[in-house]
Amino acid sequence: MDYRATIEKNNEMAIEIEAYSKLAAKVNDSSCRAVQSEQVQMVLGDIIQKGKDFGLVVKAGEKPLYPDDTASIYEIQLKGSWKRTAMYLENMQTKDALLSIRMLDMQGTDENLETKLQIKIYTKG
Repeated sequence: MDYRATIEKNNEMAIEIEAYSKLAAKVNDSSCRAVQSEQVQMVLGDIIQKGKDFGLVVKAGEKPLYPDDTASIYEIQLKGSWKRTAMYLENMQTKDALLSIRMLDMQGTDENLETKLQIKIYTKG
């Protein structure tokens, strides 16, 4: 009786592991997902480079603003025209990283706009 129960338990565990593996693969293949903590600097570098590609002057903090168990939060400062800033914000998404904008402050004129934003880069726990 114990042998049969052990076999059944092993089969249930194998089915559960297979289901979990399929779900994990689906999450890892999807766009906009949390990244490993080691990848945060690469994602931040991509965000900064994308701003420069849009012709903006970009400054970003080297360290997160404050600790968060689910993400790294950085402040980024942009200088440039309204049009270039808007295009950058519209196309800021990098690779597969899940991002959010926590704060956005824009001051200046159409041609000389200074923007401060806080970016939250979500990380896997």
